[in-house]
Amino acid sequence: MIHRIAPENVTGEDVRWLVKATDWHYGGYSAITVMEEALQGLVQLWRMDGETKGILVTYINVHPAGKELFIQWVAGKHFIKDVENIKAKLEQFAQEQNCRWIGGAVNSKGLEHIYTRCFGAKQRDRLFNIEVDYGRT
Repeated sequence: MIHRIAPENVTGEDVRWLVKATDWHYGGYSAITVMEEALQGLVQLWRMDGETKGILVTYINVHPAGKELFIQWVAGKHFIKDVENIKAKLEQFAQEQNCRWIGGAVNSKGLEHIYTRCFGAKQRDRLFNIEVDYGRT
């Protein structure tokens, strides 16, 4: 099951997943910088617990044509077992935030699994973007 968590409710296990999620990033991000941004309200933290374990980090890009819920980092295990729930929760949040799209960059194994199974991305190392479906509430 996936659900949003407030930065003050982050556990040691969440931090371990954040470290794993950000260890590949070229831009100097770390678990610390992600937590700083979460405390400032710039990113959203999502915990996966139950059989699926891990963390997912999103932020909202504002483009001239509309807002995009962007999936920035993810780390965990057994995502495939919970893809429908992950997709539904992210779509619901995107709708609540009046986002036009959900997007991300397919640049890690964890993100590749989520994007290919949830959103139909086909290839690693590419940007992905889907329209938020406001007809399914």
